[in-house]
Amino acid sequence: MPRLPSLIALLFVVAPMGRTLTAQQASGRIVGRVIDATSGAGITDAGVQVVGTSVGTGTGVDGRFTLPSVTAGTVALRVRRIGYASKTITGLLLDAGHTLEQD
Repeated sequence: MPRLPSLIALLFVVAPMGRTLTAQQASGRIVGRVIDATSGAGITDAGVQVVGTSVGTGTGVDGRFTLPSVTAGTVALRVRRIGYASKTITGLLLDAGHTLEQD
């Protein structure tokens, strides 16, 4: 039984440290719209992911998306939707505290 209180204490010590580290990471926001190249119509339910991370979202009914907290730096986005060829956009420079618009 003595090990259980030790484990609980460890969780309370580690949890606040995790929030501090996250707060120190500089991030920005990426917004945009995924459209059909032929018609120009927004593509609903396309997946938009920051390559090499688990950060991603889906597009809305008009093809718009928002990635609210992306680590600043050079990023790549991958867009996928059934019935369309996937597309990867590389070399996007995201500055901390800024919003990058990528259509």
